[in-house]
Amino acid sequence: MYKKILALGLLVSSLAGCAVVSSQSDPSMSMDRYKPHTAWQPTPDPLVQQGVLDNGLRWAVKALPDNDNRDRVELRLRVRAGSLDELDSERGLAHMVEHLAFNGTARFPKHEMVAFFESAGMSFGGDINAYTGFNETVYSLTVPSDRPDLIATAFEVLYDWSTAVSFEADEVAKEAPVIVEEWRLSEGTEQSAGLQFFNHLYADTAYPERMPIGDMSIVKAATAEQLRGFYQRHYRPDNIDVVVVYPEGSMDAVAAIASTFAGWQREPSAIDEPQGSAVDLAGIELFGLSDSDQLNSFWLLYLPGLSYETNSAAGNELGFIETLYTQALTGRLQRLGEQEQAALIDSSAGIDSLEDGQKPLQIYGTVYEGRSSEALTALAAELRRMKRYGISTEEYQQIGGQFRISIENWVSSLAGASSAEHIDWLMSDISEEELPEDPESMLANLDQLLSIPLADVNRIIAKAIQPGHLRGYFFHPKGAEFDAAAAKAAYLTGWQNKLEERTTVSAGFQADAYRFPGLIAKTDDRLDSEGLMLWTLENGLSVVFKPTDLEPGRAYVQTLILGGNRALPDELVMASELWASARIRSGLAGLSGQDFDDALQSLGVGYDLFYSKVYAGVDVNGPADQLDRMLQLTAGSLTEPDLNETLFELVKNTSIEQADQFDQTPDWNFYGRYLAAVYGDEPRYTIWSGAQLSELSMADVQAVQENLLKSHQGALVAIVGDIEVARVEQLLMIYLAGLPLQAATETTSFGSITESAQTLIISGQVEERTDIRYVFSASEPTLSPLSLSLSEVFNLALDKRLLESIREDSGLSYGTAVFQHPRYFNESQWRLHIRFSTDPQRQQEALTILNAELERVLAMPFSATEVTEAMSKYREQMQQDLSTNAGAINALTDTLLYAIPAVQYDDFEDILVEVTADQVNALAATLLGGTRVVTVYQP
Repeated sequence: MYKKILALGLLVSSLAGCAVVSSQSDPSMSMDRYKPHTAWQPTPDPLVQQGVLDNGLRWAVKALPDNDNRDRVELRLRVRAGSLDELDSERGLAHMVEHLAFNGTARFPKHEMVAFFESAGMSFGGDINAYTGFNETVYSLTVPSDRPDLIATAFEVLYDWSTAVSFEADEVAKEAPVIVEEWRLSEGTEQSAGLQFFNHLYADTAYPERMPIGDMSIVKAATAEQLRGFYQRHYRPDNIDVVVVYPEGSMDAVAAIASTFAGWQREPSAIDEPQGSAVDLAGIELFGLSDSDQLNSFWLLYLPGLSYETNSAAGNELGFIETLYTQALTGRLQRLGEQEQAALIDSSAGIDSLEDGQKPLQIYGTVYEGRSSEALTALAAELRRMKRYGISTEEYQQIGGQFRISIENWVSSLAGASSAEHIDWLMSDISEEELPEDPESMLANLDQLLSIPLADVNRIIAKAIQPGHLRGYFFHPKGAEFDAAAAKAAYLTGWQNKLEERTTVSAGFQADAYRFPGLIAKTDDRLDSEGLMLWTLENGLSVVFKPTDLEPGRAYVQTLILGGNRALPDELVMASELWASARIRSGLAGLSGQDFDDALQSLGVGYDLFYSKVYAGVDVNGPADQLDRMLQLTAGSLTEPDLNETLFELVKNTSIEQADQFDQTPDWNFYGRYLAAVYGDEPRYTIWSGAQLSELSMADVQAVQENLLKSHQGALVAIVGDIEVARVEQLLMIYLAGLPLQAATETTSFGSITESAQTLIISGQVEERTDIRYVFSASEPTLSPLSLSLSEVFNLALDKRLLESIREDSGLSYGTAVFQHPRYFNESQWRLHIRFSTDPQRQQEALTILNAELERVLAMPFSATEVTEAMSKYREQMQQDLSTNAGAINALTDTLLYAIPAVQYDDFEDILVEVTADQVNALAATLLGGTRVVTVYQP
């Protein structure tokens, strides 16, 4: 658990005189004799109860303290059987059983289960879902905590899934084509580079032949009897976990589990454990991988790791040391890419967890075209340096501090986290057979771990890195060459070069940077009525603050500036697409690149920038006592004129390489024609070529920066967090009130983009799959909270109809995507998008059924029942979004987009009261009657 938290908080990659040692048959470094420095014992999470019923069923429940925002019960049914448990003749049946569990049980015939929950506002795929893995099948339900009737029904569903799936022959026949389309969409007919990698890494094990999606020939021919046979063998009480997370006081979960499942009696079975040999990492082998979608080049390296028992004092320390040195290694590798003439671009290190339980060291590094050998030599050299010299005292101290901040942030976020987030952590522990730990104990554990002498840490690091064993995979675009012998020589060269000890630890931010002092022009105290404070600063900047201790000691700041690249002259549009990356890489306050990233991690601050066609802005979050730094970052992001030339060139060259590679694929032609048909020659919807990007200068991106506060249609800063109002007010006057924000310019509305109806049949799709896209454009409605709510309700209602006709009734597609692009303040069209994929042999059938369904929407409008159900789903979504600080801050800044007062950010309930079926159907008629562009992308 400890290592998982640190990996999450520090964003460790999850693909994420020393001579080369000789090969050995078992390259894993056993640490059985390691003597720990601490007498660590995991402290159980006091909120979690676990037990086993007399019939062998295991259960775990977690009661969360009521924080006024938790209003969901999360239920999971985990069957400890997946695709590895299938017989050769059953490949794909574990996954198919999971699908058919939604197609009828003893108490819920056919699709009545999904229909029942959807009628209560729950969504299929969101609140009702499931997945199948190699070793488990997990079903999930999310229900409102104030609906005891739904909670009771949810337990009935869990029981039926466990004991009473129907497997009716007609449902089996209908579901097989759906799974085939899921396979076509996820894995497809061209073997992806990722799947090639998996099959090669796990060669000689059972995994490649037991992918959860299965063998399509077996799936197509599957019978109810075969499915029932797998189900009867593995869906047994002694092979199941039931897990529930709920707000305290909303139910008695232990009693509910007992009353539901205690009477389920079956003789325990001697289920054969899945047999699969281990991945062999012995020796040095390197391979090249490619597919039609591979646009960039990168190395993915695996070196055998340490072998130890996770749930032990030794495992606790060794896991900490692994996370410690891989974090240090990531920083060193990133700095390699910041040097002039570097072969590497981005790199990271981490400890991966393979399916067979091994925990190898994993190195990831993107490289410039044609420089794979240089990059591999550089990676090997840094591994050698780490093995020989270990980490420095400064690195140990800095990364230890970052660990502390990560844990403190995690503990704080858990205090305000939803039931869904808590059950994800709990399910991870249960799946990995780990004890759910008390989050508060993590900091005390860290104090003990940081007392391990550095010399002992470095001795373990020297053992952990084993250069004589390597599986290396070079992912590259099609057409590029790969020479395995040359790559091996390059790797060995890196281990033979003479090296000196070299470590770099960044300094902190310049404390006095980006201060723009000024006064507050207006204060509007709405704390008692709306829970908000509103200010207008003397430069005209609007600020809204929502004080909350939902996440104790945490704060979020989001700045939104309206205009985006539509507020730019056409010649700067291309440069705007590089601004965010170039600004982040160049850093702020005297730091750039990895130094900047290290400083952010030491503060526990998350930082991001965005620049779209409609708006631009800054997102920061972190400890509340770092609000001054967060506002400093906000001000600097909007005003800092300088960029780091080396890092700008890195961003630019990376973009050029990806564009050049994309230019060689059939997708380039498809997207170019698609965008031209929908958006005309508008430069803001252009796919830029490498040649065009090469003409960009740093001055162009700096000009985008200069325009941020000059050419805009409004600006808003939203702050949410556990901070005193007086403190916020004080910091606003130091950092933001004097920002050189010019008055908002008059909104320029762009003319119609989609001018004529078109149907494009475009060939070139590499996969044996046809992608179908419909876009409807209309000049109405205008943007308002009501029109946005209507559009969301319409999306949900239409999506359900399409799901029934295109997936459930015909098996044409795994599913559809229905979404809308509203008519924002500077646009003149509202667009509806419908997308799905299907078998090329059935594409005409798919078009016919879709057209008929859309005509049916006009001829047979949505009923009041359909609209009420869609409204319930939308209400549930909004309630869940607003129950978190991140959701609240997004809703606050959205008010600027919708041109409504910030105090109305959570008024969706009042707005939904106004929604009627007639209004939804009027919107349907408007959008479906708009200009239609259909694109069919076929092989």
